[in-house]
Amino acid sequence: MIELYGFHYSPAVREVRVALEVKGLAYSYDPLDPYADRDRLAQLNPSGRVPVLRDGAAAMTNAVDIFAHLERTYPGVPLLPSVSPAREQAAQAHVFANNELLMAMSGRVFFQRVIRQLHLGQPSDEAVVQQALSVEVPSLLQRLEVALPETGFLCGGLSIADISIGASLRAGLLAGVRVDRANYPRLANYLAAVFSIPAFVRVIAEEDTLAPFQQAYQYYGWGLS
Repeated sequence: MIELYGFHYSPAVREVRVALEVKGLAYSYDPLDPYADRDRLAQLNPSGRVPVLRDGAAAMTNAVDIFAHLERTYPGVPLLPSVSPAREQAAQAHVFANNELLMAMSGRVFFQRVIRQLHLGQPSDEAVVQQALSVEVPSLLQRLEVALPETGFLCGGLSIADISIGASLRAGLLAGVRVDRANYPRLANYLAAVFSIPAFVRVIAEEDTLAPFQQAYQYYGWGLS
């Protein structure tokens, strides 16, 4: 069986879980806290980062590499379009979601307000948050708004692009990022569709049982409207 080790708060872990669920693959999930379970995590990945996925003799520690393995090894439910240019577009969006988008939504906003403040009990650095919310985040949201079609998913059918974009944006939406239909109509409708995917619904429902997620809803609301 596929073994996944991860941190509930990580968009990359969220992405991998949703992809596994969409593909209908049986897997075990072992939640690890990079702060409390540092020694155990170091045995799985010396860098101390998640996700970590083991599949037989194969072991991977990067969401993009994990997805490439899953797509190559389990092609029954593909999450990359089969033809160009949609295939290349989905692959590029996947990299974007795991780098620029993830860093802004999770690395700056969510990390400060939810992981530091609510999970670790440390004061957040609001200067970092406000810089991201005022400059970086609006630029990224606008890029997505103009790239999206009026309806449907980014590259036609559901792909890893949609899963990874949704996984990263969920972090921001829990911590003060706002995506409303007045300013970002395409993005708001798109995210509503992405978060309605049954696999996303299941993963989100599990995350929402955790106290820091519940506190985030109370403090910052849900940013999609």
